Amino acid sequence: MIIDHLTCDPKILKPKNLTIGGIFPMSGSWAGGIGCLPAIEMALEDVNKRMDILEEYHLHMQSDDSECRPGLGTKVLYQLLYQKPTKMMVLSGCSIVSTFVAQAAKMWNLVVLGYGSSSPALSNRERFPTFFRTHPSATLHNPTRVKLFKKFGWTQIATIQETQEVFTSTVEDLEERVKQANIAVSVRQNFLTDPANAVRNLKRQDARIIVGVFYENMARKVFCQAYKEKLYGKKYVWFIIGWYPDNWYKKYDPKVNCTADQLKEALEGHFATEAVVLHQENTATLSHMTSREFTERLDMILKERNITDMSQVVGYPEAPFAYDAVWALALALNRTSMRLSKHNKKLEDFNYYSEDIRREIYSAMNDTSFLGVSGNVAFSSEGDRIAWTQIEQMSNGTYQKLGFYDYNTDNLTWIKKEKWIVSTIYQVLCVITAPITLIISNQQDASFAFVALAILLCSFLSMGLIFVPKVVEISRNPKKNHLEVRAMSESVASKEEEERHQILLTENEGLKKQISEMEDRVKELKEKLECKTQQRRFINGEGPERNNVPPTNKSDQSQMDIDIEKSPDLHDNIVLDHKNIFSDTTVPFQPNSDSNSSVQKNLHYSLSDQDIEFL
Repeated sequence: MIIDHLTCDPKILKPKNLTIGGIFPMSGSWAGGIGCLPAIEMALEDVNKRMDILEEYHLHMQSDDSECRPGLGTKVLYQLLYQKPTKMMVLSGCSIVSTFVAQAAKMWNLVVLGYGSSSPALSNRERFPTFFRTHPSATLHNPTRVKLFKKFGWTQIATIQETQEVFTSTVEDLEERVKQANIAVSVRQNFLTDPANAVRNLKRQDARIIVGVFYENMARKVFCQAYKEKLYGKKYVWFIIGWYPDNWYKKYDPKVNCTADQLKEALEGHFATEAVVLHQENTATLSHMTSREFTERLDMILKERNITDMSQVVGYPEAPFAYDAVWALALALNRTSMRLSKHNKKLEDFNYYSEDIRREIYSAMNDTSFLGVSGNVAFSSEGDRIAWTQIEQMSNGTYQKLGFYDYNTDNLTWIKKEKWIVSTIYQVLCVITAPITLIISNQQDASFAFVALAILLCSFLSMGLIFVPKVVEISRNPKKNHLEVRAMSESVASKEEEERHQILLTENEGLKKQISEMEDRVKELKEKLECKTQQRRFINGEGPERNNVPPTNKSDQSQMDIDIEKSPDLHDNIVLDHKNIFSDTTVPFQPNSDSNSSVQKNLHYSLSDQDIEFL
């Protein structure tokens, strides 16, 4: 149901209304509308109070819930389009919904502004020529991850992803970047709905530095399985998305067979990267609020709606992006209004055929730049938000900020020491042996002896670290090896089944198309045969009587087809009969004309080779 969001102040009179559309995921895999919608309503109220922005126009919004489902989101778009009044622009959240909405909206000359859409695919200007977003692209995280890999000297990583376009394109971008940095991707895993086999394979293939990209509901499943597989601790480093709510792992989920404490244990020490969502300085923004004042005001609104724990509100981290999206929209429309006035046009002249006004709005969005509560707001040529990235690490169940990364200047600012990082035995030995080697460097025999001893020690320690835990584990759980082999087999079988299923679907679609084409061809040939039969009857003078004969039913037609197939003589006679009848026939033709003259035409009828082949 479309909902009207009206914000009126009796002290401020703006004579004209401009309506925008809003598509919000209030439920589903990412219910970000819960946190973002209140921020957008707040922004509409603030914009409408400003007489220096859209001084003649009052902004109001009509919206509905997409449930983060692309089909439903597209339906909501069409409802907004066909329900008056005309929508000037559309706000959209949830990447999979924004993908469909942005592709369709261009047909109505609508500019779409995403407040919670991070899919890298949305940067494609050919597919999404009128799309902008205040939420940065997910690829913004990848340069930060690569920078950290280099910082800690890691040369191999593993990836695990949920099978969604937003995450597939993110991983593809990451693989390109690590390749350029001479970092190998040793393990790649993906899953649709159940990550159990994928996590088991990470453990079996001894993955240590793991990048995981998935929605929040899947993150709980992944780390529940990681807990069961003991895929956490000082031997492992996890990198995940940072835009989940702070206490996302505490949310009750009946599909997850782990407690919050177990998830907390598995998550200890992992890294999260996310765009800087709040302006870091205590200065007033375009809205005359500081970022802290914005947060306090939003918290008050949510408390009035009986929401007390902000750390579990989905979409709460993206709320500053949503708030600034309305301001970006308002500034673009304000600039468009001034440009249109030079050509004796107005914003209210816009309709879904107005390419010229759409071009002006697009140009104004490209030029938009201001200081918002989420920081500096500006857009790249692809419509992407330009922003910094912040790095966090979970310590005792709470995220701690470690630093910031500016991709444009390649500047990594480290503000706090990480809790722990995986180090190798060789790094430890270097610290011990280097000073000793310097001391005894003048004593050749002692130096050689010490180096030999150090090499032996390294070898024995390495073998101990590799084989001793394995031997201990096998002695404790002799059946586990069988289970790992079984899990690997199940994973391979599942992947093969999925590939086979996709092949069968493709083949099925091809067969359907071929059958449809053959049916159309048969229908066409039957129509030609019927037409030529009628022509033959007309030439033989059988037309008037035959016209009264009812058409044959399907069973009669089928029987006729069978008779033709069973009798070769009948088939040949029909072919010859048609060839003889429609060779060359002269028919008098006397149409009415101004000269009242009679005209005689030769009518030439002949069957094509394809028709004869069909018979």
